[in-house]
Amino acid sequence: MISNQAKRFHDFDALRGYAMLLGIVLHGLMSFMVIPFWPAQDRNQNTEVCGTVLNFIHGFRLPLFFLISGFFTAMLWRKRGLKGLLKQRAIRILIPLAVGTIVTWVLVLPLTFWGNAKKAVVAEQRETGQGSDGVLADAEKKEALWQLVRSGDGDQVRALVAEGADVNAKDSGFQLSPLAWAVIEGKPELVSLLIKAGANVDARDGEGSSALHAASFLGRGEEGALLIAAGADVNARNNDGETPLDTQRHGMDTVNWVSGMLGIEIKRVELYKGRKQIKELLVENGGESGILNPLLQQLLDLWKLGAQLPVFQHLWFLYYLCWLVVMFATLVLVRKLIPFHIPKWMSASPRSWLWVLSATVLCQLFMREGVGADTAPGILLWPPKLLYYAVFFAVGALSYGNESFETNAGRFWIIWALLGVPAFVVASTWLSSGGERFGWQHWAGSLSAAVFTWLMIYAHLGFFRRFFSGESRLVRYLSDSAYWLYLAHLPVVTGLQIWISDLDWPIIVKFTLVFTVTTGVLLVVYEWLVRYTFIGAVLNGRKKRPV
Repeated sequence: MISNQAKRFHDFDALRGYAMLLGIVLHGLMSFMVIPFWPAQDRNQNTEVCGTVLNFIHGFRLPLFFLISGFFTAMLWRKRGLKGLLKQRAIRILIPLAVGTIVTWVLVLPLTFWGNAKKAVVAEQRETGQGSDGVLADAEKKEALWQLVRSGDGDQVRALVAEGADVNAKDSGFQLSPLAWAVIEGKPELVSLLIKAGANVDARDGEGSSALHAASFLGRGEEGALLIAAGADVNARNNDGETPLDTQRHGMDTVNWVSGMLGIEIKRVELYKGRKQIKELLVENGGESGILNPLLQQLLDLWKLGAQLPVFQHLWFLYYLCWLVVMFATLVLVRKLIPFHIPKWMSASPRSWLWVLSATVLCQLFMREGVGADTAPGILLWPPKLLYYAVFFAVGALSYGNESFETNAGRFWIIWALLGVPAFVVASTWLSSGGERFGWQHWAGSLSAAVFTWLMIYAHLGFFRRFFSGESRLVRYLSDSAYWLYLAHLPVVTGLQIWISDLDWPIIVKFTLVFTVTTGVLLVVYEWLVRYTFIGAVLNGRKKRPV
């Protein structure tokens, strides 16, 4: 038998590369969804389908990656000791994070200006071309209604409503209803139209906020008055415990940041004038503050802002991985000073699922964006996200040297994959239902999300062990190159998306083109400019070009 000191885990190498390549898939889908802050917005979009695919992959991709990272971290520690581990991780992770963040910003900023200019052209094409034949399928009606609300086309909105379009159908990105979008865009006539058509005035978005929260936050006075007159809950609380009145404590910087993501412009004078109008109406109708400690809440808001600002762009996972390695190293040092034994049942027994699943569910409960961890690419760590990925990292680290895990994990991978699909459907449905925070739907959705994530992790472990456990030069090459591909792909993907955004081609054709060209170009660059250079040595270790 080959000892772990000499064994090469080809299946885990392939899995790590696969998780990296899936990141390119996710970003390749972004332009085909209504995500206003993304630099490219394609003329042909299907947020529901693309969003479902994206959320499905997001639900297991990085948990799988962090589990594999924990496994290899423990392996390196056993082979090289703590100093060797930290040196290797500094070279492989910290340097690429620092250099990659700077280079990405330099390349993405001009692309953002180009993309914003192109969005205006694409928006005009979409508005003039949509519904030209007068017939829309039900799925298209769901997508079209809130998009037409955003464009302010009252006649087409009225026509879709008359045809039976669901006035409460939310977008797949922010989970905003058409009514909320009408408020955000400052369209009082559409707010009135949708309310008369039966829109739910208390519908919640992905953050648990109602349309009245949006009106108060953005200073949409006339729209807020219509909502209150229609019976909107003036004391509804969002996921942060804020009532509509509380949202006005956020200053202009926060408003500009949020409005930038939503793709709208808010003027300071209009903001404060509208806020004053809504505040008077809220107070008159019994509106109260839900914030118990304003100073503490303000500090928490600042922390959230620091955690969410996209400092690291798509490389944030390396930043979190650095901290997980630091946590691992700290635990190793503490164990030297105060020896303690980790019970075998925590990793080598079916009883380990008691803590693994419980910890995953508890972390998932504090997520706001659905299945999996929230997006937080900022310089300040977001504790729920760090602890969430720490669970998977810990399982991977504890699994190193566990022969049962290394040889049998995911043995019934087909069954786990099949069970993962209904688990995802249940989790997505309950977590997006707009139910009460920490209510039964939230708990059930979080449990289903945790089950889905672990089912898909074990399905992938089994699949890759079945088909990729042997040595393959091609698979090893692709696994090595995947790190470079992910580090460098964002500007290429974004540039291609912007370039073809105004072409009237099917989504599948455009997506395939973006993914194929990005992967092909970066593979050529990897072979000739990266693999056998100092860059390749940093990413994957020094390699010699074959003679």
